Amino acid sequence: MFADNQKISHRQLFRQLVMSFLGIYLLCIPGWQSLEGRRGVLCVGIGLLFLFFYIIYLVRLNHSYTNLDKTFGKIGGRIIVLVYLSYLVFTGIFLLRIIAAVVARFLVTGANAVMVMGLAVVFCYLGSGQGLERRGRMAEAVFPLVVGALFLMFFLALSKVNLGYLQQSASVSWPQLGWGSYGIFCAFAPLILIPFTLGTVQKPSSAHGVIIEAVGLLGGILSLTFILLQGTFGLPGLLYKSFPMIDLMSGVNIPGDFLERVDVFWIIFLMFSVLFALGSVFFYQNELLSRVHWEKGRLFAAFLVLAGGLVCAHMGVSARYYGQILERYYIPVFLLISLIAGLRLGKNEKKAKWGKALIGILGLILLFFLNGCCGVEPENRAFPLIVSIDYTDGEYKVIYGIPDLSNTTGQGKKEESGSQEPRVTVYTGASIREIEEEFDKSQKNYLDLGHVKAFMLGDGLMENKEAFTKCLAYLENNPTIAGSIKVFQSSQVEEAMSLNGNEIDSLGEYLIGILENKPNPDRKAQVTIQKFYNAWHNQEEFPKVPRVNVRGTQVYLE
Repeated sequence: MFADNQKISHRQLFRQLVMSFLGIYLLCIPGWQSLEGRRGVLCVGIGLLFLFFYIIYLVRLNHSYTNLDKTFGKIGGRIIVLVYLSYLVFTGIFLLRIIAAVVARFLVTGANAVMVMGLAVVFCYLGSGQGLERRGRMAEAVFPLVVGALFLMFFLALSKVNLGYLQQSASVSWPQLGWGSYGIFCAFAPLILIPFTLGTVQKPSSAHGVIIEAVGLLGGILSLTFILLQGTFGLPGLLYKSFPMIDLMSGVNIPGDFLERVDVFWIIFLMFSVLFALGSVFFYQNELLSRVHWEKGRLFAAFLVLAGGLVCAHMGVSARYYGQILERYYIPVFLLISLIAGLRLGKNEKKAKWGKALIGILGLILLFFLNGCCGVEPENRAFPLIVSIDYTDGEYKVIYGIPDLSNTTGQGKKEESGSQEPRVTVYTGASIREIEEEFDKSQKNYLDLGHVKAFMLGDGLMENKEAFTKCLAYLENNPTIAGSIKVFQSSQVEEAMSLNGNEIDSLGEYLIGILENKPNPDRKAQVTIQKFYNAWHNQEEFPKVPRVNVRGTQVYLE
């Protein structure tokens, strides 16, 4: 199963390609304009068709890239190495920007970009010192876990698909189709480095088949992603999302709900793949430098990646510029270089020995270093499990239902009846952002909404469409709020929330228990906040939600 003697098998090459591309493609490509829904599927098909022919051509250039001096001349070979190195540095900066953005927004709220980028570079750079065979074995081991977990997520996401959204059709013009297909072709730009790797692959002359299989699998996964995203959010809803794949994950739960925020696990799988790709950047830097005997510059090349990432983060340079520069400059240059290499192929029939390829990755270790609370320990955080939002007299009224953890976990003694203080925090303001800022100013604990189980919306909010849509816009842009949170409605918001922590330890868990802990729960009555997002974006009628009524100290759902 495993290859040795500094050679990797076709199977290991296949799995390395999928692991390197899968994470960054799922995170970034679904957010590109002109690649929404069914139009994106069509662009994938056309782009990959041209890419397949180019892959066959690249594999035939194996000998031309073995000795750059013989193919392009001493000066020409060094110029080409500098061009490829600049692309690798540029790609490494892009990967760092994506890593820092995803970690700070979805994994460790407010994580310091310098720390995240520094750790990513250090661990991935150290990992690049491992042998290529070890990299192949790592891909061999983790491939079933990562791909299997993502396909499980896709399967569970099918239940969220609205067939009506799949009927929506985006306009398709020849320019849009052409640029979208070209964008897909450019997205696979890392394949231009394949000729530098084939010397370490068994039977390199027939490697084009396995490369096409890997690209075909990635294209199929992308096509499935486009369909699921359109079916879940609708085409108008996709326009509001920076990372639609992560938003899709946040609305998917494993049956039984025995894991909270299971989307975090799927995000970690994607991030492992992105870190795997960053390790590839450092490996190819070292490989290119060794071709022109500049091995001592590998540390400096890695430093350029880190420095570029930090500078771009400080200046606020968007990662979207990566695709534009790739399409306008790098791809035309790479096509020209490969054309020249093909013309000179007949002059370089001798095979040169390749030096030992050194790569590796320790990206998974990075995730263990970043699983803390970004300077705010759990005991210094407030974790509301239910949040009520109402709108009266031109102001929002928000109540954070924070459970009494000591009583809930059995680590403290309950106070006698009548001596307990309400476990609710009530704030009013012109916007929800203003309310959250007021909470931070007046409370010693940091407000963490990552564990909210339910929203209770007041009648005043639901009857004011403008106020409600502003509320939805704010909630959707808050990455800590999962799309799977259940929604309830009540005209007795304050009465119901006053029971939280007194008569009821956690009102959020209590309401969800009423819905779910039945022999035959009514799934249609379980409305999530994502359904409200979809109805808003697609100009549909808002769904009806269970109503909460209070009679004395008892809560009822109707």
